[in-house]
Amino acid sequence: MNKNTFKKQERLCSKKVIEEMFTEGHSTLCFPIKAVYLSDSINVEKDTPVQCAFTVPKRLFKRANKRNLLKRRMKESYRLNKSSLDLHSESLSIMFIYIAKEELPYSRIESAVKKVIRKISDSQQDKKR
Repeated sequence: MNKNTFKKQERLCSKKVIEEMFTEGHSTLCFPIKAVYLSDSINVEKDTPVQCAFTVPKRLFKRANKRNLLKRRMKESYRLNKSSLDLHSESLSIMFIYIAKEELPYSRIESAVKKVIRKISDSQQDKKR
């Protein structure tokens, strides 16, 4: 069975959790993606240990079709590579933010998302030790 899905339960929608993430969370950067994450967040679903949100700033890309294209590329690269995120017992909330000023190809976005996921899983492993 293929586990490469991105269901509604995996989407981060809670404003309370997003606010907490930006005030108390950690961030990592791998151009063109910045990720803000928070472990053990309060409102994360029990079924899904990881919840994600994706954003592209309107001040960088005025046209909605460009913002949506970049968000789709980030979602797809996360969906294909989320299995490398090693979590066993705790919950995690992640916000992926696109920070480049120009539209980059999918391959560049995918490599950045892979690096960000690797950094987050490494920091979670260090936290457990």
